[in-house]
Amino acid sequence: MDKIELKLLSYLGQDPLQSNIAVARQLGVSRENVARTIERLKTERNLLGVSAQVSYSRLGLESVACLLRCQPDSWPLLETLCLEHPYTQYRIRCSGPQNGLFARFAIPPGTTALLLELFEKLVGLGKIESYDLHFPIAHVVMPETDYSRYTPGKGWMFDWKAWEQNWPSDPSPPIAPWPSILDRLDLTDMRILTEVSLDMLRTQRDIARHAGVSEPTLSRRLDFLRSERVIIGYRVRAGVFLTGLATIALFCCKCNFRVVKQVSAAVSELPFQCTVFPEQEGFVLYATLSSLDIPLVYSILKRHCSSVEMFWCDYLSSFRWALDSDPFQNGQWRTDHEYMVSNVMQGITPLLEKKVV
Repeated sequence: MDKIELKLLSYLGQDPLQSNIAVARQLGVSRENVARTIERLKTERNLLGVSAQVSYSRLGLESVACLLRCQPDSWPLLETLCLEHPYTQYRIRCSGPQNGLFARFAIPPGTTALLLELFEKLVGLGKIESYDLHFPIAHVVMPETDYSRYTPGKGWMFDWKAWEQNWPSDPSPPIAPWPSILDRLDLTDMRILTEVSLDMLRTQRDIARHAGVSEPTLSRRLDFLRSERVIIGYRVRAGVFLTGLATIALFCCKCNFRVVKQVSAAVSELPFQCTVFPEQEGFVLYATLSSLDIPLVYSILKRHCSSVEMFWCDYLSSFRWALDSDPFQNGQWRTDHEYMVSNVMQGITPLLEKKVV
C-alpha cells in the first residue's frame, strides 16, 4: 500500500458518493488513476466495499448489544439464531474470561421481552450459560479508520499515552439518541437503505435498479436520508491484513459516568474503526486494532474503570447484515411473537435436534 491508496480509502470512508473527479482533485492525481486504484484494491481484496452507517433510532429501532456466554459447541446454533432473527445487525465469536458470541440487534421499542424469551429458552436447553444485554443510553459512537495516519513500512505509531492524557476533564454528556422519523419514511426508503448498507461502491444505476427506483428518485431520497441523519456515516470494509489491523477486541467496562463521558468523547480521536456503547454504569468498546495495541488499551481502561472484561474476537467468524426491509410492513416494524420468537426457534430446531457424536 502506498500513501495515495491509503488516502483514497480515507476519502471513501468520508463520502463514497463523491465523484472520482472530486477524489482525484484531493489526491492530486487523474480521475483515471482513481478509478484504476479502486478496481485494483477490489481485485486484490484489499477493498471489500463501503457500507452506509444507519441511525437505528431515526428508524424507530433500539440498539442492543448482547454477549451470549456459551461453550464453543453452541456457536453454530447461536449463529443460526442470529441468521434467523429479523433484527440482527452483527455477530462474532469471542474468547476471554468465558467463550461466547457477541451480537448486535436493532429491535422495535417494547420487544426486549421477546429477545429475552429467546435467550431464556436457550439457557433452559443448556445452549447458553448466561448472557449480558447492553442498552446504550446515548448515541452509539462509531469512528471510522483514518488510513492517512498509517505509514507504510512503519505502521500506525499511535501515541496511546498522549491520547489518554488528552481525555477531556469535564466532557459534555454523550449525544442522546436522535428521535424517530419513521412516520416520514416509506418502504422505498427502507429498500434504498438496504442497498447502501450493503455496498455503496456501485453505480447509482445499479443501486437504483436493486432498490426498485429511478436514479433521480434515488438521488433525491439519499439527499433526504443524509440531511435527516438517517445515514450518519460510512464504514470502509478493508482487507483484515491490509494495515496490520488484524485483531478485534471487545472490552466490557464498569466505571463511573464521568469516565463514560470521557471515553465517548475521546474515542473520536482514534484512527481505528471501533464502536462504543455508552451505558449508565460503564461502556462496551469494540475495536479493530493491531495485536500490539490491545494490551496498551487494556492498561488504559484498567486505570480508569473498576472492572474490565476483555475478549479476543475471531474476525473470520464475523458477519454483518445490511438493514432488512422485510420486517417493515404498512409503515411499521413487525413486533408479533410469531415473527420474533416462534419463527426463530423453528429455524434453529434442526440444530437443537442434531445429536453431537
